Amino acid sequence: MFTNRVPFLLSLPAPNVVLNVTANAKSNSTILVTWKIEGIDDQLTAKNLMIQYCEMERNVTEKVNKRCNPCKYKNDTNTSQHAELLTGLRSYTRYRIKAKAINIVAKDGTEVTTPYGNYSNPSYDNTSEAGEEFVFLNIGFD
Repeated sequence: MFTNRVPFLLSLPAPNVVLNVTANAKSNSTILVTWKIEGIDDQLTAKNLMIQYCEMERNVTEKVNKRCNPCKYKNDTNTSQHAELLTGLRSYTRYRIKAKAINIVAKDGTEVTTPYGNYSNPSYDNTSEAGEEFVFLNIGFD
């Protein structure tokens, strides 16, 4: 019998567990990100989710705008809600959003330090234009 085995968790390939990531602009500075976690081994739990969001070039919608701002990251510690609101975004800007599972833990408490999960397929959305909203009333005079 082998006594110096490496725990099986350390030899697993990076889990591809974050699926169906969607981005839905809620205002001129916020985007709601939703996801589904599946495909993870029954003995593992993803305790955190790392969300990457990047501004895209204005005229090239599939190219990250590296001159303006670097990609930003948000660590979501409540993965069971399957949603996170990104705030403080630039108005009227297209964003690419991806997510991956981090802090993957075995049911016995053993932490899988590496590899983390792979990033999901990207989702894209635009924040709204900045400015005030106006309501026009049609008032009739007699």
